[in-house]
Amino acid sequence: MRNIKDIINSFGGVAADTKSARPGQIAFANITQLGTESTFLSEFAVRVSGESNIAQARRMIAPDAPIVENSGAFEYRYWPLSQSMTTVGYDELKRAVGGDYKAVSDKAEKRAGLIDDIGLCIEVENDHLNRITNYKEALVRKLINVIERATFIRTLELFDLFATDTEVSVGTQDLGAVVRDILASEVVTPNTALIGAKAWNLYMSGVESKLTAGALAAPKSPSEFGSRYGVDVLVPNGRQAAADGSFPLIINDKIYLAYSSGTSTEDASNMKVFRSGAGFTVYESPHAQGRKTLITVYTKQGLQVTSTAGANVITVTE
Repeated sequence: MRNIKDIINSFGGVAADTKSARPGQIAFANITQLGTESTFLSEFAVRVSGESNIAQARRMIAPDAPIVENSGAFEYRYWPLSQSMTTVGYDELKRAVGGDYKAVSDKAEKRAGLIDDIGLCIEVENDHLNRITNYKEALVRKLINVIERATFIRTLELFDLFATDTEVSVGTQDLGAVVRDILASEVVTPNTALIGAKAWNLYMSGVESKLTAGALAAPKSPSEFGSRYGVDVLVPNGRQAAADGSFPLIINDKIYLAYSSGTSTEDASNMKVFRSGAGFTVYESPHAQGRKTLITVYTKQGLQVTSTAGANVITVTE
């Protein structure tokens, strides 16, 4: 009976690594010996993922603010108070001879945050990559959607902690009037409204059940609702967000009113996702097993609360 050594020698011995192995020769290797990863970036896959309802909804509450990385740390403005400048008359702004201009205080604080490495890796059979058209791009979209979904859920968790809570029963209250009053009462007025599918359906049911002049004139679509109250509106559609269609259930009976100006580390949005300029990075590398490929999607980001002014959560009930 042949032992393992004889069997290995019959194949020509064992190579030191996979690169130096001759055809038919056995090579033992771990993942670090498989060579450098190859990077590919499907602009189409990344762009399509960024246009999904999940990404849109997350950016409505926590827009992206590009940052320059510095050892994993970054700085941003935190606005603990509403930013209303002192109301003064024109004459008070004029500089007297030899005098100074009127000074107002900057209420913002500089805070430091740490960046997280966020990512996912998936193992895929090489046979699938070779046989299925655009399979790699589909996986990239899926991975990005998972990352965005997790970021969005975490955004809502934090938002719920500091936002003002309101409960509205559409059976007895006019939801539109409640939204109008909330917007009018805020010093920093929310400019985005993320409305859950159930909340929107209850609003429409309340409108349709009343035959008053106000109900008949009430907005009948998200775009009309946004125009009436001066907010950007999104009612999530699961078909545009995730294969399982469950995205609308995340917020369902909620309306999130947020102030979101975005794109800067200095503005007074309620929340931001601070991301490196690279955005999402995608790369592939060979699996140690040899018949699989590892596809990885990652980004460097930090989710931070940057202001609590103008944040509201409305729970809509029957």
